[in-house]
Amino acid sequence: MKHSKYNILIPTNGFCIIYNSFTDKFIGLSHKIANDFNDTNDFDAFHDRYETAYEKLKSLGMIIDDTTDELSLIKADYDSTVKGGDNLYIMIYPTQDCNLKCWYCYESHVANSLMSPKVMQATYNAVKKKLEAKHYESLLIGFFGGEPLTNFYDIAYPLSVKIKQFAENNGTKFSTFFVTNASLINKGMVEKLKDINPLFQITFDGTKEKHDTVRIWKKDNKGTYETIINAVKIISNSIYSTFTDDPTITIRINYDNQTLKNIDGLIADLEGVNKDNVIIHFERVWQTRNLVDDEQRELLINAFRKFINAGYTIKHGVFKRKKVSCPSDTYDFMIVNYDGKLYKCNGRTLTPETNEGVLTDDGTIKWDENKLRKRLEKPTFDNPRCLNCKILPLCLGPCSQKLMESGHICDNICSLKSIDISFEDYLKMEFEMRYILQKSE
Repeated sequence: MKHSKYNILIPTNGFCIIYNSFTDKFIGLSHKIANDFNDTNDFDAFHDRYETAYEKLKSLGMIIDDTTDELSLIKADYDSTVKGGDNLYIMIYPTQDCNLKCWYCYESHVANSLMSPKVMQATYNAVKKKLEAKHYESLLIGFFGGEPLTNFYDIAYPLSVKIKQFAENNGTKFSTFFVTNASLINKGMVEKLKDINPLFQITFDGTKEKHDTVRIWKKDNKGTYETIINAVKIISNSIYSTFTDDPTITIRINYDNQTLKNIDGLIADLEGVNKDNVIIHFERVWQTRNLVDDEQRELLINAFRKFINAGYTIKHGVFKRKKVSCPSDTYDFMIVNYDGKLYKCNGRTLTPETNEGVLTDDGTIKWDENKLRKRLEKPTFDNPRCLNCKILPLCLGPCSQKLMESGHICDNICSLKSIDISFEDYLKMEFEMRYILQKSE
């Protein structure tokens, strides 16, 4: 027997947390047992001395067989997922226009842009061809933009219904995912959304006072806070996903150096939300990443704790057990813009410079093979730093887009840069949250 390569020890007051990033499991042990475990090379002796702890550590993947090669398993999962996994993910931009004007938005809004019936049919044809060529366990149709619920009844809804019918007739589970500002959602739309098994990402910029200076209508410069609070309450209490075990809504809180100082107001205004059906995700406004200081780190940790204590599940950064760094790193992901042009990364504005292919009218997918090969020819973690990193299973290296843009691995594109707190503090909060949730169950 041997130690897993992906064990991380985090000393705390009174006990030691051990986290394994390969299995995504935690355990809390006394400092004595944890230190003896970390120092031992004689697992027979450790078993004799701490039999209960030994069996638990083994069951959690923290003690593994001598023949187990975790890195080879990671690489095998990565290769099979890149080449073609069991899940097909198509992202659609019904428009690149938006009804709001958030100052930090990276999208270049294209006024009056809408997907035509011709492109809708080509998109359907493309999905149909993919499902006919190979059986997928699941199909996720994502909608992004611009505001993807623009002309919902003419674009996203009928296209989803049509694709859903074909997918389910072929034994493929179907769901949709809307990255939306939620300002257009009402009870009537929710009833239609129920037909297409939706998930949502909906963003707040803190409390009403802060949010309504950022997420404002283009038409009259008024805030959207109360409209979006109402939409979240309606959805969380009426739509439940059958696609995954995950909550229906991810509430994304975009924060800068002022947002977290009055977070209690947002928690209070969310009263009435079905907490079991939402997850809270914190993300710093990227233009302010160089402004993080000790006060901000403390405010973020306090915000985590306040939401956890209020009964919410939270997440921060990009860390979760996965098989590839990003969906764009696989052949089973593509973005269809409103004009029928194809892309691989929704973290960049869809422009002629970022275009990587096109759909024909009959649904044939024509990629720029040189760009596709450059993106997918090499594992994103194929460098010494990532291969030796204890959190490789949670990250899988920088995404292919960043590697293509930088030309090489560098500290500035390490995923640890995506969080404002230390990874140790991040794991402590994750452990605390899971412990609280386990006790509540």
